[in-house]
Amino acid sequence: MSSILGCNTNVTIGDASHTYYCTLYKSKDTQAEDKEALLRVHGSFGRRIMRRKILLQQQQQQAAEEREQQRKSQQEQKQDGNEQVQVSESDCDDTDDKDECHAEGLGRVMTGVNSLLSRNVVSPTMAHLLISQGGTRFTYSHGEENLLVTQLEDYLEGRECNFILRKNYNKIEKRVERWPDSTAYDYVFRPRELQQLCYYEYMMKYKKGFKTFKRINREQDLEISGNADCNDEDEESSSSVQFEFQDGHPGKRYAFLTERKFPVIPTIMMRNGRLCDVELLEIGTSSPSFNTARYRENYAKQALMMFFPITAVDDLKFNGSHWEKFMAVGGTKCYDAKLDCQDETPAGCMWEYGKRILENIQTRKTVKSKMKRPPDPLALGTKRPQSTGERTRADIDDEVRFDADFSEYCIDDDDDDDDSDTKQPATKKAKVSGTVWVIVKGDWPDHPGQQLVDVDVLGTYSSEEKAEAAMEEFIEEGGWEQGYGYHQGSSSESTIQIIAKTIDDPAE
Repeated sequence: MSSILGCNTNVTIGDASHTYYCTLYKSKDTQAEDKEALLRVHGSFGRRIMRRKILLQQQQQQAAEEREQQRKSQQEQKQDGNEQVQVSESDCDDTDDKDECHAEGLGRVMTGVNSLLSRNVVSPTMAHLLISQGGTRFTYSHGEENLLVTQLEDYLEGRECNFILRKNYNKIEKRVERWPDSTAYDYVFRPRELQQLCYYEYMMKYKKGFKTFKRINREQDLEISGNADCNDEDEESSSSVQFEFQDGHPGKRYAFLTERKFPVIPTIMMRNGRLCDVELLEIGTSSPSFNTARYRENYAKQALMMFFPITAVDDLKFNGSHWEKFMAVGGTKCYDAKLDCQDETPAGCMWEYGKRILENIQTRKTVKSKMKRPPDPLALGTKRPQSTGERTRADIDDEVRFDADFSEYCIDDDDDDDDSDTKQPATKKAKVSGTVWVIVKGDWPDHPGQQLVDVDVLGTYSSEEKAEAAMEEFIEEGGWEQGYGYHQGSSSESTIQIIAKTIDDPAE
């Protein structure tokens, strides 16, 4: 199956981490893996250019020394000989400059290419998805749509809310009409045929469309002439049933509602903490505390806005309480699959499938806070040797040894010169950075008036990785336990940390 589809086909259940894989894996950053081969090629190519540039500099220096010797030996010759030497020297300089400029220019081009492509590398198996699927990695059975619960709450309570400002020309009033476009207006002023739909089901099954300029002009001409009949012959009207918004919708003349071809999965967008853990609601308690009552009100309000049909803020309360309304519409009852099979939600009742969605949200909270991920069977059966730090101290694993070099696979005229006398032994490069990492340990004072004592330097290392490995080894071998700092048994606390220090004059 994998060889046919060109992708993994793992199907597993029962692990909380699978929720991440199914919903958020499409946003995973794989640049580090995808660009590894590209950076390796660029690194090898850059090292080859650098060696070529060093070789040219050595050849230029050697040629300059030879010309200087020739100039001294020919100082006593005739004037025409001197002119001949000067012409030859000029020709040689031009050739050397061309070679050096070629190496320098090629290096700059590769630097620009690396900067341009380093963040846009995609593995070959996913490259076609950028075009065929609009840049997404996976294809799901259903699409997604944002359910702006916070926007609906702000509108119902009379607070300012965000919207898209649109404009159309109104022929009746002969002016440009600007109107706010938001999902809160669309749901509150939804068609009368959809009055029994809750916000979640409405967003899942219906979407808003915009009328064409031709249709807008024709409808306004008929309204001006007083003819109420509108024989709409647009292709968009004949393809699907369209519903008109009720009076009061700012864009009623310019927008309509239509049923989706395929249902979508609404992504709930609300303020953090409004849907708390069900355990905090204390559903079986008749006289809750102040905090419990507040949790109940917030929970019931959010649940009613999503899963109970409303048109005004008064629809969310019963006897001035959101929680009493939530209980009256059956919000505290368990999900019933038989009631969910009904075509329409009965008047005065909560959408039955909304209870299942609330149960899923609570299950996710429980899994996150109280359940632990079971150990992997493969990890249990695998022996993992503990690091002793010997290889790190011996500098065995300091460099990546498998990094290939282009020069190992290239055969050209320059390869014959590698074993010649012009090849110079490798020189030790100057350190690029003068930073070292120092591990220090200091004892905490026993009382406020005492100063730090016994500040010791445990070691100095050339890289942060080596310092971290040495610090872990020191803590493990010494039996240090972590509290406010680190301590051994009942001894006082000590601070053990790594400090980066910069050397003013790095050695070459």
